[in-house]
Amino acid sequence: MSKNQGEKILELVATHIGEEYVFGALVPKDDPDWAGPWDCAEIVSWGCYQVAKILYGVYDSKESPAIADAGTVYWKRDAELKGKIITIDEAATIPGAAVLRRGASSGHIVISDGKGGTVEAAGARLGVIR
Repeated sequence: MSKNQGEKILELVATHIGEEYVFGALVPKDDPDWAGPWDCAEIVSWGCYQVAKILYGVYDSKESPAIADAGTVYWKRDAELKGKIITIDEAATIPGAAVLRRGASSGHIVISDGKGGTVEAAGARLGVIR
């Protein structure tokens, strides 16, 4: 059975576990060799671009992938306009599903491992973790 794009994104992002997190880091989505630092939205958008060659969750999807700025606010916008919004319980069973939390002024995005866990750029003290 071949893997879907979500599973491929999960596997690719997981190869970066242990790398550095920097809030607001700008990641060139078109650089397959990028090894950090990462921001939560940047690592998920980078994985999407690496696997599917689409800019998702970025300010301007017509911008060069080398400078496109990812953010949770843009992930929310793209999910509402282009995506399929599902429940957290559903996402927990789908490898590669993006799980977004948006507050009034901040947010966080992770990738579901399909087993109730995540892979994510978690913060400055933790870096990229499973």
